[in-house]
Amino acid sequence: MRDTMLRRTPNSKFFTPPLRNATLHWHSEQCLWLTGLLPQFQRFRDDSTARVDVVFLPDEDEKKPLLHMVTDTRKAAGKLYAPAEEKLKRLEEIPMGPGIAPWLKVSLVNELAVLAHSEGISLRSCAEKYAVLSLPKPRSQLGWVYHDILGFTKEKTHGD
Repeated sequence: MRDTMLRRTPNSKFFTPPLRNATLHWHSEQCLWLTGLLPQFQRFRDDSTARVDVVFLPDEDEKKPLLHMVTDTRKAAGKLYAPAEEKLKRLEEIPMGPGIAPWLKVSLVNELAVLAHSEGISLRSCAEKYAVLSLPKPRSQLGWVYHDILGFTKEKTHGD
């Protein structure tokens, strides 16, 4: 404890030798790339759930975000966006007790508009770039439940 908390002098007997300091390994440029690679292979991150990419694109009035499924064609055509609003059950209001309220409530379309303006791109292009999500693939007729503050969850059947 003293070794890490107090200032050391060059001739101090309280000294952590570099061989015992594991963090020094990551300071070399040859191993720096492992900091992002190793966590991807840890077992607790293993997710075998089938996923689907979705994006919130603004409607014609640019007031409300609408859900679309992303299909990457890997050709010159680029990505296709199929409307998926029918798979989304939106929760408008959730009853909250007295004195309970979200501390942050922002509009996705407004935030995208500010970002699009700062980057000098259209609102749709900004949404295609920044409003993409990867969600668990729903079963045949089911979809997701969504709330502006609480986010997404899978829609459940009565037997789940």
